[in-house]
Amino acid sequence: MRFERRDWKNEDDLESIIPKSCGVWVLQNFRYATSTVLVLPSKEESLGVVLLEAMATGTPVVASSVGGIPDIVEDGLNGFLVSYGDSQSLASSLIKLLSDDRLRERMGAKGKEMARNYVPHKIAMEHLNLYKRILHEAR
Repeated sequence: MRFERRDWKNEDDLESIIPKSCGVWVLQNFRYATSTVLVLPSKEESLGVVLLEAMATGTPVVASSVGGIPDIVEDGLNGFLVSYGDSQSLASSLIKLLSDDRLRERMGAKGKEMARNYVPHKIAMEHLNLYKRILHEAR
């Protein structure tokens, strides 16, 4: 399924495009796809799945540099990282993104590339291969 910001004006437009059986997932991704930027100023975060969901739709992100977030957000490449509690850096990063269409597009595209590494079937295959390797080495 492909999401483009210009395709929909509001959530009601979804009914003519997507079957209701798709449910919450579609609505959630519709919200990301129609967002200009996603901000996650967390104090603690293990990975930040919400960032991956937004990135998968091409929505650029600004997030705290905590937990596993720096593993998926490369500062200045596919989003901006700020220190937790640094409201000045947070505001500065948001202003940069909101005032520069090309920067948003570039970061959004790079975010999509990163999110492709975290699709469920790929992660499942990586885990399966790891288990197979461990079992093979144990023999």
